[in-house]
Amino acid sequence: MLLYLVKQVELAARARLDDIFRPIGLTALQYTALTVLERHDDMSSAQLARHSFVTAQSMADMIAALEARGLIQRNRDQADRRRLVVALTAEGRALLDRYRDTVRALEECMLAGLSDAEVTAFRAALDTCHANLARLPAPTPRFAPRPRLAPNPRPAPNPEPATNPSVTKDPGPAADPGLATAPTKTVRPDRVGGVQ
Repeated sequence: MLLYLVKQVELAARARLDDIFRPIGLTALQYTALTVLERHDDMSSAQLARHSFVTAQSMADMIAALEARGLIQRNRDQADRRRLVVALTAEGRALLDRYRDTVRALEECMLAGLSDAEVTAFRAALDTCHANLARLPAPTPRFAPRPRLAPNPRPAPNPEPATNPSVTKDPGPAADPGLATAPTKTVRPDRVGGVQ
């Protein structure tokens, strides 16, 4: 399957980029974000996430890490002061310049055996594939949030039976030990009616 082959190439390229940038504590995804900002300065976090192929949450963490290293900075958008945009710093540009030849050598290794015409055709084919996929509807989130269920209403408490304060309930003979009933005397049948 061609999709599988494309994914294999992407994973192999990312692994090689990780090897290149691991000594300076940078990842392939962070390097990708820096190259995106080199081509498109002053991008919002959401725009940078889309162009870098990561989620908004991952990009938020990435921006914090790159800003802490002084490779990027966040500024107010000149057109909309309420909007924050991200841009490369001079140190970020210097890092890209320092590794430009190394990354170019990796790309040449990947394209070894292809003529200039084949490389041009390959690039055009990839651009077409990307444009075709971009026209598809947005993918459904893998884990859609569950709808919140309304809490079950609590049953109303049973009302206490109405009582008449003028009527006093007889507690019965067992309620007062002093009013205990005397034991019942057993009468023999031959003594009924005075017959002995």
